Amino acid sequence: VSPPPTIDATDEELVDNPVEQIPKEEYGKYITADVEEGIATAAVTTVNKGGGDDDMPAQPIQNELNDNMPTYYPSNDNFQEESYYPAIDYPAMDIPSEEIPFDGTTGGIQAFVVPTVYDATNVIPIQDDEELEKEAKKRYTRKIILRASILAVIAIAIVVPTVILTGGGETVTEEPSASPTNVPSLMPSFAPSSDAFQQTISLLTDESFSAENSDVVSLFRELGVSTMEQLLDDNTPQGKAANWVANEDPISPPLEIGSQKYIQRYIMAVFYYAMDGPNWMTCSEGGSVCNNGSPWLSEDDECDWFGSDCVNGELSQVSQGGFQGNNIFGTFPEEICYFTEMSTIVLNNNKVQGTIPPCFGRFSKLEILGLTSNSIDLPFPDEAVEGWTNLKILLLAQNLLEGPFPQSLTKLPALEELQIDSNSLTGTFPAFNRDDTPKLKVLFLELNGLTGSIPSDIFDIETLEHLNITGNSFNGSLPANIGQDFGNSNPLEVLDAGRNDLTG
Repeated sequence: VSPPPTIDATDEELVDNPVEQIPKEEYGKYITADVEEGIATAAVTTVNKGGGDDDMPAQPIQNELNDNMPTYYPSNDNFQEESYYPAIDYPAMDIPSEEIPFDGTTGGIQAFVVPTVYDATNVIPIQDDEELEKEAKKRYTRKIILRASILAVIAIAIVVPTVILTGGGETVTEEPSASPTNVPSLMPSFAPSSDAFQQTISLLTDESFSAENSDVVSLFRELGVSTMEQLLDDNTPQGKAANWVANEDPISPPLEIGSQKYIQRYIMAVFYYAMDGPNWMTCSEGGSVCNNGSPWLSEDDECDWFGSDCVNGELSQVSQGGFQGNNIFGTFPEEICYFTEMSTIVLNNNKVQGTIPPCFGRFSKLEILGLTSNSIDLPFPDEAVEGWTNLKILLLAQNLLEGPFPQSLTKLPALEELQIDSNSLTGTFPAFNRDDTPKLKVLFLELNGLTGSIPSDIFDIETLEHLNITGNSFNGSLPANIGQDFGNSNPLEVLDAGRNDLTG
């Protein structure tokens, strides 16, 4: 914009900026009269973008004064409140307009700068590893469906038992020269070139993957666990375990996919994630504190992981129930029912929730089940108890068992000790007797809601040493056969019966 006239300029200022000089007393008239000419001059000013000939015209400015045109009054040297050019968006330039204050001290019009505009057309955002993995799993699912459809069509074409030939007015059927022995599975087996994760999913869901895995696939299908949906969901214990055993297991050399150890490490990883393994107090993955055994999910043999033991290479013990427990939190994953050698499960003083899975009945060799001070609740599955023909010790004290006493527990032939105190069990005294539980030594029923009289059958068990029924609502008199002599000895040593309504 052409510079405005100055007031009493010096010689040096006139050399650098030769403009008309007017007397100070006439300056106010000049501003009000000549401001239109200055605006007209500014209307043709260009903005240099630094690119050569691509200069662009400045935003057009009003060539006529309007009611909002700033007016300078020499008497007070101030602008009125509405002393701003109006913000008007003109199509000549695609840039945002803004209110431009008129600088009365210099007579000039403040300049403005066109902001740099970046074109983001066709810019693709970068995805992180988690998003890429999810996309890969989606593509994999689509491939599964496509391959299954193709194989189904091929199967139909191959196994058609007859070929119908028409000739001479007679229809003749002929057996095909060769008939396939097996119908292709709808879940295709992956070639060796497929990645380990895809092969692991096939291993756990496709019976035809290998001879070794048919039993585990059959069991998982029966139980409805380790399904395709669960395996492809990286938020489930199954999805996390499949990814770990396929891509992160540090064991060296890598295990053959489909081997029994590979399946066993997968199932133990499911247990680890289902029980909040990363937050265990000791011996979690990568944990530096592990005084007895190796950390879980380490490169060591899984039979040496903390609290674990094996018989003939198969998991037979999970024991993490010390005085303080191990901060184990979650529900039992039914995948562990695969281990028929299981003899010991001790998780006392933890945060195990839910019910005992019915598939625990597969543990025919189970001898110790310790779940004291957890959050186990009813119903107690009869299917599980029926399989515990060798169970000796059952610890269920301080849980959330509420309702009638599970009478199935009175039918355990090898039972020696039952602690089921400090719950909310109701009903009459359990029907223990020497025929169904001939080896019972210790029975703790205290702090429940049991009622009725004390049956004499309990004192006919020749092995009974300690009976605690304190803190219930039993009534009546004590049986006369308490402490009876069974020949050479009287095994009963302790009878706690306080805080009841007993007489005698």
